[in-house]
Amino acid sequence: MIDELYMGNIRTASALATLTGLTPSAMSYHLRALEKWGIIRRADATTDARERPWQRSARALTWEGESATPGTRDAIIGLYLDRLGRDLAAFAATSAQLPASWQEAAVITRGFPWLTPQEINDVTAAVHQTLERAKSRTEDDHPPDARRVTYVLAIAPLVNDPPPLSAAPLRPTQVGAAASTRRR
Repeated sequence: MIDELYMGNIRTASALATLTGLTPSAMSYHLRALEKWGIIRRADATTDARERPWQRSARALTWEGESATPGTRDAIIGLYLDRLGRDLAAFAATSAQLPASWQEAAVITRGFPWLTPQEINDVTAAVHQTLERAKSRTEDDHPPDARRVTYVLAIAPLVNDPPPLSAAPLRPTQVGAAASTRRR
């Protein structure tokens, strides 16, 4: 439901209830809670006074540093990771049907660089600057070759650096046994 609104859609509690499988009253409860947290807000009323549409309260849902309570932070992380997993699985299942340019442009990357807090800020600013250019695009007003894409930018210090691979070498008996088995 949050993704539906943060894609720029305006939806009623009934429409969101249908989308999620909740009852309209349960959806209304959740929408009011999200409104209290500042995540969504009521949209301008429609001609039907019974309908109370909802919309996102910002362009993007972002958590940075200590700007969220632990519960909110955990909910955002869970939401992002769950949705990202589903989006990537859908992409993987259908990527062969996309034009080659889209297959080549899609990227998943993970690394473990040594960065300073300032370098993290620089990376984040560069990504946001690039995305800012597309901020005003809508479903009806975007370049002809543009598609809605998903992205998650997450840069966080590792709590416990994993030991380097060389710190846990195979025992000589394992190496020797594997090597001798292959030679025979």
